[in-house]
Formats: sequence, C-alpha cells, structure tokens
Amino acid sequence: MLDPGFDSGPEFVHEMQENIIPIVVKALLRGDRIALGAWMTDSCMERVNAMLHQREAEGVSVNDTILGINDVTIMGAKAPEKSEPLIIVSCMVQQIHCMTKKDEVVEGAEDEIRAVTYMFAMLRKYDPEKGGLIWQVDELTYSGGMLYI
Repeated sequence: MLDPGFDSGPEFVHEMQENIIPIVVKALLRGDRIALGAWMTDSCMERVNAMLHQREAEGVSVNDTILGINDVTIMGAKAPEKSEPLIIVSCMVQQIHCMTKKDEVVEGAEDEIRAVTYMFAMLRKYDPEKGGLIWQVDELTYSGGMLYI
C-alpha cells in the first residue's frame, strides 16, 4: 500500500547493486558515519557505531577497496504489523581484506581478495523531508568471507 508501483524485479536489484550496496559497504569499511547516517535507520546506525567505536579504539583502519558486487538476490520480505515493510537482500562483495594499524598490516594483506557475504534488510518508508519514499538500511550483517581466487 505504501508503494503500489514497487517492483522487486530487475530495477530494484540494479539499484541495490549499482548504488546502495557500494555506497553503504564503502562507507562501512571507511567508517564514514555521515554517509552511513544518510542510508541507515537510527537503530541500525547505533549498532554500526558500536563496531566503529571499537575499531577506532583499537586504532585500526580498513581498506575500502571494492572490486565487484555479485549475486544480488532478494531473499524475502516481511511486513511487520506496526512497521514499514522490509525487503531482505543478500550479495557477495569482492573486496580487499587488509587492516592496518599505524601503517602496519595487522590482518589480511594489501593484495588479499575476499568474497564477503552481506545481508541488508531494506526498509521502505515515507520521508517528507527527503521528498517522498526512500530506502533505508534497517539491518546489516556480513560474514568474514573467504579468500577469493
């Protein structure tokens, strides 16, 4: 009812693969709270902030190089009674796995490529300040991934 013209087909998947996923994942890796805040609900941002604070306390930086985004798949949808609907999307991101502290590699390597699986719970909501219907990340999870050969 919120968006009668919504189509979960190729257009939504394309929007996720070309715009939302690369922006959010790159901002997450970089620790860019401003970019993340533009895309995440307050509750999701709180959880991500806790992770970023821990990373900062340890003095660790993460390489934000994304080499590719594949297998963007709509896994399902849920429509909670007292909330906006959610679309669950999974994807595989090929990224450089290199964490540094004071310019010294502490995990991974500068040329280590990992395939990391991300799950997004995308919330569709009406925001009059942003001009209408928007997508927001309500939940974001990822697995450490495996070496990509």
